[in-house]
Amino acid sequence: MLILVGTNVREMELGHYILLLLLGALLLFTTASVSAQPPEPFVIAGYVTYENGSPCNNPQVNITNLNTSDTWQAEANQSSNYYQLVLANGTDVNATEQVRFQASGAGNEQSRQIVYTVTSDDIARGGLFPYNLSLVEPYRQTWYFTANEASSPPLSTLATYNRTMTKGVEDGDTTVTLAPGECVWFYTDEVANCTVTFPAGIWDVSYWVKALALNESSTLYTRLQSLTPDGANTTITENASLISYTEGALHEIDLAFATAGFSVPEGGLLALALCWPASAQGNLEIHCNPPGQHASSVTSPSSDPGFPVPELLSVLLLGLGLLVLLGLCGLRGKRRHG
Repeated sequence: MLILVGTNVREMELGHYILLLLLGALLLFTTASVSAQPPEPFVIAGYVTYENGSPCNNPQVNITNLNTSDTWQAEANQSSNYYQLVLANGTDVNATEQVRFQASGAGNEQSRQIVYTVTSDDIARGGLFPYNLSLVEPYRQTWYFTANEASSPPLSTLATYNRTMTKGVEDGDTTVTLAPGECVWFYTDEVANCTVTFPAGIWDVSYWVKALALNESSTLYTRLQSLTPDGANTTITENASLISYTEGALHEIDLAFATAGFSVPEGGLLALALCWPASAQGNLEIHCNPPGQHASSVTSPSSDPGFPVPELLSVLLLGLGLLVLLGLCGLRGKRRHG
């Protein structure tokens, strides 16, 4: 009887040992299977068009993670203006990181460069799609609305809110809310390094608004402004757009300002003023970069001399710098042989 009991105990211990081995092997297999799972994809895709809206087939789109310096070329083909890039979510790109888009058409006659900050919503959604790109002619510059406070002068005393617009860098899904009678001014993020004269040309302005009052039907004023260093402003041109309430919908303000030549003095700024009249029924939201839409922006004409430093001035300054450098080298040579 005792032998039988001892045998049963030993068999039970052996069974427990085997069971533990099996559980350990199963745990290792499960861990290995989990770790071997590929990362979730992060898809960046959209359509590329020329400035006139026609499709740009077989576009070249290079995308760079500015935080890691990794660069990829998106897939495209001859018969379509669609591009696509599949990255590893959480590995190749993460929330708060900045990605730069460099897109161009055949012959590089038109191009576009944009910097976009990836959001946690983009990560959760699994990518940026559709992220459409509109190319522009050479010398045109684009400034994007932001909700960042503009604190450095010159600032206008006519503004209720002072915000910046950044060249080539889009903001996130931010808004500025105007009550009746309020204005927001978006200023360029750089002052003119000298007097910059813009020849006559077309300024493209496109941004998104949402009226919040059910019975809204009011006029929104858009004004392109030039400011002096002391904050005095000159209205270059303006537009009046009728805004009505549409439940849950954004309204696009899409303008082509034909301007005569004008100048921004040294130390001055360009600005776009959006003014909501005191007679409005309720508040108006200005959206900087709503999901699924292009970012709100201002684009200069192809006659842009290169604000804030004109192209010719840059060349002259470079030439002057080279002359000074050559002069110093010559002086050192004379001292050595003297």
